[in-house]
This record gives sequence, C-alpha cells and structure tokens, in this order.
Amino acid sequence: DHLGGMQNFGDTFQSRIGKWVDDLRKKTAPSKVDGKGEDWQGTTRMKLATFDGPGKGKWTGPRDASATVSLARDLDALYLYAEVTDDKHAQAAAGAGVWEGDGIQLSLAPMNGKPEDRVEIGFTLTTKGTQVYRWTQDEGVLESVALKVIREGTVTRYEAAIPWPVLGGRPPEDTLRRFALVVNDRDNKEREGWLRLFKGLGWRKDTSQHGLLRF
Repeated sequence: DHLGGMQNFGDTFQSRIGKWVDDLRKKTAPSKVDGKGEDWQGTTRMKLATFDGPGKGKWTGPRDASATVSLARDLDALYLYAEVTDDKHAQAAAGAGVWEGDGIQLSLAPMNGKPEDRVEIGFTLTTKGTQVYRWTQDEGVLESVALKVIREGTVTRYEAAIPWPVLGGRPPEDTLRRFALVVNDRDNKEREGWLRLFKGLGWRKDTSQHGLLRF
C-alpha cells in the first residue's frame, strides 16, 4: 500500500513489473483547487530525488530545488498537487516556451499507443498569472484546466484539476498508463535542469522510459 508518508522516486524504482506502479483507485480527489494542499492529507507524497539537465552540476541540494508531488482522481478529472522548494522563481515565458522556466511538465500515454497518443501538459506561474499549456494534440493554452499556484517564501505550491477529455478520456478501471513528470528549475537566466519522476520527458520524449500509473 502506497498511502501516506514520503517516498523517494528517481529513474527505475523497481517493482514486480519493473517500474513503480501507483494505484489511483486509492486516492481521494480534493474538494477544491486552492493551492493550499489541505485536502491532500493521507495521499502519497512522491519525493523527486533526481536532478538532471545540462546544468545539473550547478544544483546545490534541496534548498536550491526539491519537490514532492501527489496525484488523485475521480470520475471528472485527474488531480495534481506539488510542493516545490526553489530559491528563485523564474518564469519569463508564456505559451509554448514555458518549459524554459520554472514550472511542471506532465506526460501521460497509453501502454501500447502511438506516439501521437501521448499527452504533455505544462503548469506554471508566469508574470501575468497562472497558465496551463498543452504541447500535444490541439496545442495551445488550456482554459478548461483549473490551476492555482501559490508562492510563499521559497516554496511554490501547484494544484490542478485536469478534465479527462484533455487527457484523451478517462482510463478504464484497472488499466495502466505510462507516466512521467519533471519540475523545471531556471536560475541566473538559464534553465539549469529539472527534478524528474521517471525518464523520457526532460531530455527527449520516450514513453518507454516512463513509469506506470494504475487507474
């Protein structure tokens, strides 16, 4: 059982099927999207333990960049909650370029689907407010995704509700999806790298390196 507590995840957390599987049937969806995280007590907090990217040698430790992520679902949406510690919040871009600044990228794909079936979405706090952007399918800003981002001191809290149609439909019960997530870190006018939950998203798009979610 993966409920509660803190767990470390990097590239290839081993399980019986080779990569970590989290069972979203056990996750209770939040009652509201407010960025506070009060509704997320008791869900798995996935600690992103691997920093990667072109400037990974510049990463100085958890105070520089660290994060925990939780997921939940109901009949209407997939929910995301993340707490990110970052000494500087830097996001000058908007739209397709938000991956170059601080924010989150999420990738979800069918187990045996085509490359075009993969969905990639970004969540960020720009200079003009929150923004959700999809790089796949009908590319563009997603107004249908509820996102709240709160920055307090060196901690940024993200909470999002992603309607199933945005993700290609609600997965049938007891099915697996390939999944990866990165938290981008931009300091000193450059994207130094990212904290990652599985590979296949930061350097290049490769769902064979993703982890797995059971719905």
